[in-house]
Amino acid sequence: MNRFRHPSAFVVILIIAAVTTVRAATATPLLSQDKPAETAEPEIVSNLRKVMESNCKANEAEKIEEALATIHPDSPNFAATRQLTEKLFEALDLKYELKSFGYIGSDETYAVGRAKVRASSADPLKFKNNESDLMIVFRKDKEDWKIWSQSILNIKFD
Repeated sequence: MNRFRHPSAFVVILIIAAVTTVRAATATPLLSQDKPAETAEPEIVSNLRKVMESNCKANEAEKIEEALATIHPDSPNFAATRQLTEKLFEALDLKYELKSFGYIGSDETYAVGRAKVRASSADPLKFKNNESDLMIVFRKDKEDWKIWSQSILNIKFD
């Protein structure tokens, strides 16, 4: 039996692409367009949180097109994400909850946030319930922010 131990579909969504620059919220901006957390426009923070909420909701409902709509189509991991997410949906019935989301900063191209996502299953033999601490990089696709990549900072298993 193939057991999946992925903390959430987010782990499947983006097979960790390199996050080249992640600065603490108090870091000095490198470019005039940089927006550290303390000067963020509330709209950016709200939009990024909505992307994460939509991703959780779509993955829980196992709606592949809706889940993929939250991911940037030019992300280097987009095709692999589709394949792995389809397999995950076939194998498991997971629940997802965005426990927290914090904005770190942005520039003219990327935004960075930190999220905690709880993934759980009614079947402990197939999946170990957990909470993942994630660093998420977003990039605009036309006018909409979408997930570009992520890095797992920590996973706490029940």
